Amino acid sequence: MAIDLELQERLMAAAPYGMGFAVHAELAPERMAVLSKFGGRTLGELNANANRLARVLRAHGVGPDVGVALLCRNRPEFIETVVACQRSGGRMTPINWHLSPPEVAYIVDNCEARVLIAD
Repeated sequence: MAIDLELQERLMAAAPYGMGFAVHAELAPERMAVLSKFGGRTLGELNANANRLARVLRAHGVGPDVGVALLCRNRPEFIETVVACQRSGGRMTPINWHLSPPEVAYIVDNCEARVLIAD
C-alpha cells in the first residue's frame, strides 16, 4: 500500500504528543506493527487497544505527571501501554520483569506510581 507522504507529514505536524502513532494507524491500519511469541498486532489493533487503555487510565485518575508503573515482558501490551500513557498524560516507569521481588518493590515504592500494570 502506498502512503501519501505529504499527508503523513501534515497529520504528524498537527498531532498532539502521543498521537503520532494514531496517524500511522490511520494511514495503514492493517500493517503489522508487532510480532512476538505472545502474538501479533496490526497498527490498527495497537491503536484501538491503546485508546481503550488510555480511557481506563484516565478513569483511574491518570493524567499529567501521574505515575504508572509497568511490569511486563516483551509483548505487544508493552507498546500499547506506552502509547496509552502518552495519551493520558501519565508518566510511565517500565520495570524489568527479570528483577527480583525486592528490586521491583523498591522501584514501585520510589517511582510514585498511582497505578501498577503487570502481565
